[in-house]
Amino acid sequence: IGCGGRAPGWAAEVLAMRLPPLATLALLYLRTVRGCSSAELAAALARWAPVLRRAAAPPGRPSDLQVFHAYVLKVAAVPADELADRIERILGPGAGADVKTTAEQLIEQGIARGLVQGKAEGKAEGKAELLLTQLAHRFGAVPAQLAARVRTATEPQLDAWGEGIFDATSLDDLLARG
Repeated sequence: IGCGGRAPGWAAEVLAMRLPPLATLALLYLRTVRGCSSAELAAALARWAPVLRRAAAPPGRPSDLQVFHAYVLKVAAVPADELADRIERILGPGAGADVKTTAEQLIEQGIARGLVQGKAEGKAEGKAELLLTQLAHRFGAVPAQLAARVRTATEPQLDAWGEGIFDATSLDDLLARG
C-alpha cells in the first residue's frame, strides 16, 4: 500500500478511464497525495507526468494546476520549493512559479486567520480583565475560582455580565445570570 492508503495498481485503473486530464488528476491527487513523503510524491508525479502535461497544454495552462498544488501543500510533507522543482521538471521552466504563488497565498491566508483569531482572543481577554476589575471594585475581592470562570467565559457571557453588573446585588447573583 502506498501513500494515501491505496494498493499499487489502482492508479493504472484511473489512468485507463480516459477521463479529461483535470478529472484524472483530481482522482489521482485525492486518492494518493495525503500523507505522501517527498520521495513518494516525486515518484507519483513522474508517473503522472503525461497527464500533467495534457492538463497544462492549450487550451489549458500550468496555472490550471494551482488547486492541485494547494492540496499537496496542505496534506503532504512536501516543501513548496521542492514541489515547484518537480513541476518545473515535468512542465518546463516557469511552471513552478504557480506553486510558489500558491504557497505564498496559503501563508497569507494562515497569517490572516491567525490575526483574526488573535484579535478575537485578545478582545475576549481584555473584556474579562475589565470585568474582573469592575467586579473587584463593586463587590470586593473576586475568589480565584470565579476569576478563572470569568477568564474562560465566552464573549457573549462576558457581555451579559458586563451589562448585568449595574443591577446585580452580589457576585453570585451576577454570575448566576450567565
